[in-house]
Order: sequence, then C-alpha cells, then structure tokens
Amino acid sequence: MFPLEPEHQEIRNRTRIEILANMLTVAHDGALKTHIMYKANLSHRQLEKYLEFLTNQGMIMKITDEYYGGTKYRVTEKGIEFLKDYARLSAHLNGMDQ
Repeated sequence: MFPLEPEHQEIRNRTRIEILANMLTVAHDGALKTHIMYKANLSHRQLEKYLEFLTNQGMIMKITDEYYGGTKYRVTEKGIEFLKDYARLSAHLNGMDQ
C-alpha cells in the first residue's frame, strides 16, 4: 500500500526559476554534468538547454577537474547572487502563505 500524502500538499511542476536554482545548488562546489542531471531531476535535453542558458548568462562555468581531468561545472559569483536572491524571494513568498 502507498503512503497517503497530506491533503494540503499539491503536486505541481517546477518553474524554470526553480530548475535553475536546483542546478546552481548542485553545481555550487563543482559537479559533473550527469550529477547535475540526476540531482536536479532533468532529462538530458533539459540539462543541455539549461546549461547553455546558465553559461551564456555567466552564472555557471566549465572547469577542468584537477584530479581526473574531466569537465565539471561550477557556480560563478553571479550564480551565487542569483541563489541568494532566489532564497530571499522564496522566503518572502512562503511567509505570505501563512
């Protein structure tokens, strides 16, 4: 038998802003492309689209991992500022629900 969800919770799709924040959070200290994809719950197609957007906006950058030489993605200062703004706005909006 499946556990019942509380009635006040609703299942909804994430917004683009939420997806971008999820990706930036995963890549905060550097992450492989596949880690971002799985931890942010994205398809490969979505991952490519959003990575291109974040890179073009200067919020994420490609880096070479010093240990194994592969490519990772890391949040830039601009991406960190986005996450701070997102957290402040989310906290404000969540406070309005109560």
